[in-house]
Amino acid sequence: AISCLAFQTASAYVYFFTNDGARQHWETDGQRIPYVINQGGCEDIADFANLEYAINQSFSVWQNVPLADVSFSYQGPTSLSQKANDNTNLLIFDSQPIPYNNDFFKVSEQVGPTVVGITINTFQVNSGRILDSDIIFNDLEYTFTVTQETDLSKKRIKLQDVATHEIGHLIGLD
Repeated sequence: AISCLAFQTASAYVYFFTNDGARQHWETDGQRIPYVINQGGCEDIADFANLEYAINQSFSVWQNVPLADVSFSYQGPTSLSQKANDNTNLLIFDSQPIPYNNDFFKVSEQVGPTVVGITINTFQVNSGRILDSDIIFNDLEYTFTVTQETDLSKKRIKLQDVATHEIGHLIGLD
């Protein structure tokens, strides 16, 4: 018996595209993509250093993908809380007041209570160039942990898991 196998290159990711058909992407000119974490942290994680570590590990996961041409630079904690096109890539938890349209943004209200986190990319429509990206974690509906595994039946989320997922969106993946 003769068997023939054919292989084709497969991708395990899908890009975000603009309505004009441009792929969302960063133009870093070799610079690291900076990010900050709101200093209010998460009420579920008492030690901010543990929260920082988990999020920094999530960025390292993407930075260490062999064919990924992406690198990041943690700029430290910040008091910033506005999700905006302000050239600051902010990570923040829903329990912190996030000004939005003369009110406060809440993931569960604006997007839905089953959404664990959301990444909001601001980009140029014609080129797809990402200008700013903010990640908001829904700690009003979910409990975040850095020590336990995710258990959706208990609405418990391991921060590093969801942060790694959301950072994929930050770099332009769907």
